[in-house]
Amino acid sequence: MPFKTFGAGDVLTAGDVNDYLMEQAVITCTSGTRPSSPGEGMTIYETDTDRIYTYDGTTWRVVVRLGAWVAYTPTVSPASGSFVIGNGTLLARYTLLGQAVCFKMKLTFGSTTTIGSGSSYSFGLPPVTRDTTVDDVFPAILIDSSASTVGYRSSSAFSFTTNDFGIILHEGSTGQFVGPTAPWTWANGDIIRVSGTYQAA
Repeated sequence: MPFKTFGAGDVLTAGDVNDYLMEQAVITCTSGTRPSSPGEGMTIYETDTDRIYTYDGTTWRVVVRLGAWVAYTPTVSPASGSFVIGNGTLLARYTLLGQAVCFKMKLTFGSTTTIGSGSSYSFGLPPVTRDTTVDDVFPAILIDSSASTVGYRSSSAFSFTTNDFGIILHEGSTGQFVGPTAPWTWANGDIIRVSGTYQAA
């Protein structure tokens, strides 16, 4: 509804309160107590999620998430076999800014990490479904900590589906996916780092 200018002596009706005051104010609620019949443009702040939402006429859209980045545990799926982190570490964080999802991930292989087998790994995105209209590409760095071959490889991660991504090496005419033994056999101290931004569905 449009903005209304009240004049001196105007009677404030129940409709005015419900429409102009309630719907055009930022309402404090929880994710379970959102207004049941929101008007387009209504804005709320959820105390249990620390998120500000605006109703676009069809659904609630995140405007911003306040506070610290949220930790999540990405899946790591080899083409065959299984991946078990063991004494390695898998750290990931994400945050929301409107429909943009920003994330970062660091996988450090340990001496007891089970790397799986096959030609590729897929890695889980944050628990916010990705819009698949256009594929997304994220920068990635691979670190080989072996004493004889210590070095870095620049590569690109790109989206597979709505919730995961793979990493492909820059070199080669056909492209090579990062997998349990590519570009080297992953071992204790090796690191994969990825960060990026994608559009939420």
